[in-house]
Amino acid sequence: MNGKEKKVFSKEALANITKKHGKWVKGPLAQWLVKVPERKKGFHTESGIPIKEIFTPKDIKEIDYIRDIGFPGEYPFTRGVNPSMYRSRPWSVRQITGLGGPAETNARMREQYAQGVTRMGGILDCNIYAAYVDPDDPEFDHLYGIESLGRTGYIATNLRDYEELYEGIPLDKVSVASMLGHFSQRETGMIFALAKRQGIPLEKLNGISQNDSMQLFNGNYYPAFPPEYELTLALDLVRFCSEHVPKWNCLSMAGYNRQEAGLNAYQEIGVTIADAATFIQEGIKFGIDAEKFVPMISFHWGFTMDFFEQIAKLRAARRMWAMLTRERFRIKNPAAWKMRFYLETSGSCLTAQQPYNNIIRVAIQAMGGVLAGANALHTASFDEALCAPTDFSAQLSLRTQQIIEHETGLADVVDPLAGSYYVEYLTNAIEKRAWEYVDKIVEMGGSIAAIRKGFFFRETQQACLDIQNQVENGDKVIVGVNRFQDEEKIKPSLYRGSKEAITQALARLQQVKKNRDHEKVSAALHRLQERVREGGRGSMEATIACCEAYCTFAEMNRAVKEICGVYSLAGDSILSR
Repeated sequence: MNGKEKKVFSKEALANITKKHGKWVKGPLAQWLVKVPERKKGFHTESGIPIKEIFTPKDIKEIDYIRDIGFPGEYPFTRGVNPSMYRSRPWSVRQITGLGGPAETNARMREQYAQGVTRMGGILDCNIYAAYVDPDDPEFDHLYGIESLGRTGYIATNLRDYEELYEGIPLDKVSVASMLGHFSQRETGMIFALAKRQGIPLEKLNGISQNDSMQLFNGNYYPAFPPEYELTLALDLVRFCSEHVPKWNCLSMAGYNRQEAGLNAYQEIGVTIADAATFIQEGIKFGIDAEKFVPMISFHWGFTMDFFEQIAKLRAARRMWAMLTRERFRIKNPAAWKMRFYLETSGSCLTAQQPYNNIIRVAIQAMGGVLAGANALHTASFDEALCAPTDFSAQLSLRTQQIIEHETGLADVVDPLAGSYYVEYLTNAIEKRAWEYVDKIVEMGGSIAAIRKGFFFRETQQACLDIQNQVENGDKVIVGVNRFQDEEKIKPSLYRGSKEAITQALARLQQVKKNRDHEKVSAALHRLQERVREGGRGSMEATIACCEAYCTFAEMNRAVKEICGVYSLAGDSILSR
């Protein structure tokens, strides 16, 4: 510490601050509150951390600057993973899209590419990746409704669709994202198979696979394979990338999904980091070199409307990851200690009521993500609570990032909030609670055991109920929803799905099934089943072979399901207690 810091945090200075603070509370503050009482009895962050009226050096007196805060690009990376952060290289603009058929999504991605977006990816229609039957099967229509195709993402079932989806997009010059959990192996297989077909060596590919199958059981659940199988399939994708696709971020721990499901700030990072620890432990058992694969792990966080708590959350998460990898796992590669993360503004914070308010919400969240040191950023579109983003709303979300980067000065300094008494207090408070969550999961026997005990599902449900109760009783104000409502006079234009895209998709699917080599399809699916049955190793190569044979996602899903079944959450609900 320099002389000035010694003066602020010296024993004498802290004693004087305590004395002065007491006089201020009894004097000016008390006198003011007689005339202007506080709005409510107590103030707390979204996750329940108490907020005092002011914070002083007393609240961070135990902080050791070098140990707890340090310098950007150095352990414990609280202030950022790179020394100069955005002064040298701004965050990566990553806009995710997915709508209608492959051609429609391709047009949107090509437009983004022309505007300088080199981090891109699409969202596959959720009914396709959750299904065990293809859209041309009558059972699909019975389960989901064929008219729903293309509303939650693009329509793609096989490699032919991906050829159209990425037409004109140079896979060796952009970073491609597969933003799915247990489905990552299959969709990443499509991307790798497409690259091979285009003659692009896999070692030149740069992209990301969410591949965090654990979030299925403590985030947004949909019918998944048993957690042990989900884990081995995910690990084989990690193994394959560590051997053949070194630039690919093969595991992106999806704190965002856990947050969107309802977990608060410290629950989100506690559960996500505990699950990441499980991936490391089991990856080592799987035979993967931790010194190689842990640096390939990245994180996907969300940002809600509690501005300072979310910034503190992300700073705490970086510090926790550095401590976990270096101190607990004794990993020697410094690259493994750096938590690189992709930030997404919160979709669950967007409202269908007064949707133009969402423009403000997204801008505030994006600013917070930049202040917290995000390495990549996706800004949601204001109409996402109503429909898939329109061309207008998608461009506006892109412009939000560009204005923050070029007009605000936020990219000119590294971690400008460091040293704030409040931010450092919150960072410590969140970290403490998150470590308690990690330790609780470890005591249960790890993430798999916690899943089997229904811990995550019950915690998520309880968190959702708590939020809903706060909204309904007015403790949590959402402008336009439970306060400041008005009759909607101006409504945005909405994206409408294309019936023609559905018709074309079904026709293309039937043509692919008719023209493909059926013996090759059968052999590839059988090989995938063998690899799953034998413990998962080699399942990634088998998946790529299935994709090259023009197997559909549903066929691969069904093949794996026949070996391991589907995991049921029956009985885990808090409503059943």
